[in-house]
Amino acid sequence: GQNQSDVQFLLGDIHKPDDELQNVLQETTLAVCFATTWSAGSAHINNDVKDNNSNDDNTRKTKTISTSLQGRKLPKLSKALSSKLEPGCRVVLIDGKLNESDGFSWQGDLRIQCPDTAPYSVATLYYKQ
Repeated sequence: GQNQSDVQFLLGDIHKPDDELQNVLQETTLAVCFATTWSAGSAHINNDVKDNNSNDDNTRKTKTISTSLQGRKLPKLSKALSSKLEPGCRVVLIDGKLNESDGFSWQGDLRIQCPDTAPYSVATLYYKQ
């Protein structure tokens, strides 16, 4: 259609960008990254429940489930994006978190219902300072 822009994809390594990727990153105003390895399919279950038959207080077992919404910090990606993106760029990160100490200002979250990342995914918007 007449209102559509030409879209090009470029394969590269954000941690070791070649010259072409570096140029794209310096010129971009919006970056979208998917970090869906933290989805519920990759959940980690930790069993830790207190054994009532034991007199030893160190014998505890509790059950916790880590989902896509816990522990989503991606410090390596955060540093890589921070060093390559220009101030004013916006970053949308799906199922991940960037560090504010790397110059990213959190703008908001959007919950996305998606069967592939059940129970849902979170799209987080950041502004590069």
